[in-house]
Amino acid sequence: MSQNKRDVIKGYCPKQDRYFSMTIEKVGSRWKVIDFTPLEKSVALAISPSVTQDYFETAPNLRECDFGGRKISSCSKIKCPLNSKAYSFQCIYCDKMVLDYDSDLSKAGYKEGDVIRLEQGQEIKVNLNGRSLEEIELNVGWDPNSFISMDIDSSIVLFSSQQSSTSSELVYFANVNDQANSVIHHGDNLTGSPINGQSDVDEAIDIKLNKVKNCYDRIAVLINIYDANRKGQSFESVENMFIRLYDKKTHRELCGYQVSHDINQSHGLVIGLLSRSGSGWSFKAVGKAYRPENIHSFAEIIKRDFK
Repeated sequence: MSQNKRDVIKGYCPKQDRYFSMTIEKVGSRWKVIDFTPLEKSVALAISPSVTQDYFETAPNLRECDFGGRKISSCSKIKCPLNSKAYSFQCIYCDKMVLDYDSDLSKAGYKEGDVIRLEQGQEIKVNLNGRSLEEIELNVGWDPNSFISMDIDSSIVLFSSQQSSTSSELVYFANVNDQANSVIHHGDNLTGSPINGQSDVDEAIDIKLNKVKNCYDRIAVLINIYDANRKGQSFESVENMFIRLYDKKTHRELCGYQVSHDINQSHGLVIGLLSRSGSGWSFKAVGKAYRPENIHSFAEIIKRDFK
C-alpha cells in the first residue's frame, strides 16, 4: 500500500455507454471516491483497477445530485436515481454504474505494444504486458511559432500528497537530478539534435520509479517559459506541446498526450502527473496552465494544487 493511500478504479455506465476513471482514497478501512474523469473507450479498456470493494461512498468534495428540480448541466437530460451508498455525485453516477476490472485491449482495437493516445484528464497505469515498470523516459516537445527569442524548459517536482508533508525536490536545468538519483534531467537540448530518434523532441527526463523515495507519491512534469514575465512572453507563441512516455528498458512508447486546448495566456503548464498507485504508478494527462513568477514559485503552487 502506498503512503498516500490513493488508487484508481474504473466504472462503466451502460445507460450512457461511458467509462469513468475514479480516484479513490482510503479513509479508515474503506475507500471513498474523491475525483472522477470521463474516459475514452480505447483508454478505459487499457486500465485494470486493482482495488475491490462492494460499493464506494463519495467524499464531501463531490456534489450530490439534487432531486429538488435543479438541473446540473453535466446530465440535464438524464434522470439519475439518488443512491447514498454509491455514485451519486455530479449527476453522473447512479445505480446503473458498475465497476469494471477488465483490461482487454483487443476490445478497443488495441493489441499489446500499441501506443495509447491520451486526452486531457485521462489516466493510465504505467505498466507493460501486465508488469509495473521500473524505469521510464519522458520526452517533451514544443514548437515556437514566431521568430522571437524564447527559452522553454521542462522540470520535475517530486512531492507528497499528504497535507502534513512539506518534503519536495525540484529537478530542472540547474539541478539535473534529485538526491536519490531517481530522476535524471538530460538538460536543455540547445543543438536541436534528435532525442530518442525523434527530431521533434526538445528535452528528455529519465525516472527510475523503483528508486523514488517513499516520502514522494507525486511526480509533476512542468513546462515553462524562462523569464516570461519580464519578457512579456506566453504560450500564445508556442504550439505542438506534447509529452511521450517510454519504457526505458525496451524503448517502447507506452502513451502520449498532446495539448489541444487554449493555454495562450499562460507561460507555465503542468503537462502530466505520475502518482504512486498501490505497488505501481499511474500517469495522468493534466494540461493545467499557470502564470508563475519563476520555476521555484511554480513548484510551490503545484505542491499546493495537487495535494
